[in-house]
Amino acid sequence: MKNSQRTKLTKRKIGDAYLELRRRFPIERIRITELCRLANSNRTTFYHYFEDVYDLNEAVENRILEECFENFPFRGLIYTDPDRYLQEFSKALEPHREDLMYLAKDRETQQYAKLNRWLVNLAKKNDENAEEDLILTYVIAGVTQVISENKARGLYSEEQVRRLLNRLIRHCLNIQ
Repeated sequence: MKNSQRTKLTKRKIGDAYLELRRRFPIERIRITELCRLANSNRTTFYHYFEDVYDLNEAVENRILEECFENFPFRGLIYTDPDRYLQEFSKALEPHREDLMYLAKDRETQQYAKLNRWLVNLAKKNDENAEEDLILTYVIAGVTQVISENKARGLYSEEQVRRLLNRLIRHCLNIQ
């Protein structure tokens, strides 16, 4: 087995063990010794790849998001069909939604910011256009805030929120 494949497998085993523990414990209660025992690894190996459990949490979250969006074929769709873009983004997250929820416990703000960045990057037509980046950042932050607020307060049905967001995105991006 090549070294990079072995590294990837080791990191994966540690990450999977972490997810298993994270489902049961807050991040502060996860001990490296227990994590390594569960991953069939040792502390030296853990610290070779990660600084601490917070660094591991970040790495696992990034790995999951990369898996969700590695073949996302809807880049730029927000400009022609914002409703479908949001649906496809949500659909791409679905297989890992539960894991992402466990990883976000006690750090929801950081995960929202990360998801916003992913939404913006996948919406952009041009990676070099700073103005497009700022406009999409504004639009996406508003979208996620509306979803979050409605989830917390339960004012509207999911369908009503989708229709409202579609109108808002179309207006902000000047889409007819």
